[in-house]
Amino acid sequence: YVATNTMEKKMIALKGENGDEICDKLLSLGYRFGPQYEKDLQVLYSDSVDWKLAVEKVVAASTDGARAYIKQIESMTTGDELAGAAFCLWGALIIGGGAAAKP
Repeated sequence: YVATNTMEKKMIALKGENGDEICDKLLSLGYRFGPQYEKDLQVLYSDSVDWKLAVEKVVAASTDGARAYIKQIESMTTGDELAGAAFCLWGALIIGGGAAAKP
């Protein structure tokens, strides 16, 4: 969730701030998995606890590599860089979900 949401927010920011053409094309596909993950987390945590706090705890306890990947996405400055992350983070969801995942 965290890596995907970070990537999607970065795409939106680069599209808006810099008019990044690649971010625009990626976003025009209509995929946004971050908000869907958030809905899942709300259900999994029964809306009774702060799921965002739970996610922060998971990230804090995750491997150095996982945290480094999130930091790397945060430091990306072009759609070229984000396209690689999108391939990794969206690819299996889009291909695995087939037509059901199409927006």
